[in-house]
Amino acid sequence: MSTSNLTNVKALENFTALVSRLGFDPHPLCEKFQLPAHHISDRDALISYPDAAQLLEAAAEVCQCPDFGLQLADTQPPMNFGVYGLLLKNCQTVGETLENVVRFYHIQSHAVTISLHKCDSYGYLLREDLWLGEVPTFQFCTLTMSHMLKAARFFLGEKWTPAFVTFAYKQPKNYKAYDKLFGCPVKFDQPESTFGFHLNDLQKTSTSYSPELKEYLKNQVEEIEKNFTVSLYQSTEHLIRQLLYSDNCSQDNVAELLNVHPKKLQRELKQAGTTFRKMRADARLSLAKHFLEDSNLTLTAIAEMLGFSELSSLSHAFREKYLLTPSEWRQQYLHQATDKPLKQH
Repeated sequence: MSTSNLTNVKALENFTALVSRLGFDPHPLCEKFQLPAHHISDRDALISYPDAAQLLEAAAEVCQCPDFGLQLADTQPPMNFGVYGLLLKNCQTVGETLENVVRFYHIQSHAVTISLHKCDSYGYLLREDLWLGEVPTFQFCTLTMSHMLKAARFFLGEKWTPAFVTFAYKQPKNYKAYDKLFGCPVKFDQPESTFGFHLNDLQKTSTSYSPELKEYLKNQVEEIEKNFTVSLYQSTEHLIRQLLYSDNCSQDNVAELLNVHPKKLQRELKQAGTTFRKMRADARLSLAKHFLEDSNLTLTAIAEMLGFSELSSLSHAFREKYLLTPSEWRQQYLHQATDKPLKQH
């Protein structure tokens, strides 16, 4: 199993209990995705991210619980990440906590990245999912975003609300549950999944901060990190996903961000059997497929957002890879979703 597919099993803590509480047997679900219940109970295990993501989607469908990810997060403690979580809780400020989230998040998952961005008086955490467009990931995304909220309220108080929250998924029928949880209007059908806040929130200090304990925990996390090396290929893949919506998604710019010479990056990708151009094209089409299936964005908006010069360019590239035009793909997907038989309980 590739390390880029792995995530920490702690993300599924209380999964079986929640499914049981909703009146269903969790064991057939777990076995379907090669995640037996006893494996989920192993708090130190690494599991397949795509299997875990599909498990959450299946549970939401079988249990007829469209906000399953939100409900699962509600059963879990904030910053539930072992030593890494303890480090986050013992940082001096919220800003320092976010810096450590970004720096060490790959310990929890190689399939997802969290990056911190600042502009004017606002900042936001950007969640990038390498499996977006390959498997359904909405429930896992809502789980992550709910934990961002819990972590923020750990420092800023239970009444704190984000400045904004966006999801790169279509608006669910129960969208008001998201507005209620986050305490702000949540926008769907957006290019990115983000969690926004006012920059002055970053100055908030922790009342339980201990410099000695923080330093000890940081050393422990750094030791753990040594076993989680990320290849140049994986780092390139993450950056392409982040930069696709800008004019900076070039091999030279990615190489500069990775602090390597463009020719070294080119050689590394060649050894991996690919090129930067192909990786960028694959990422564009993968995201296009996601937005066709899981958003209400128009084809023109999708083409413009992903950097295609015109809609015909998207249509040509999409048909070449998937043998269908974007509109045919969307119609086929919607038809399959409509005709899907109901689960028997």
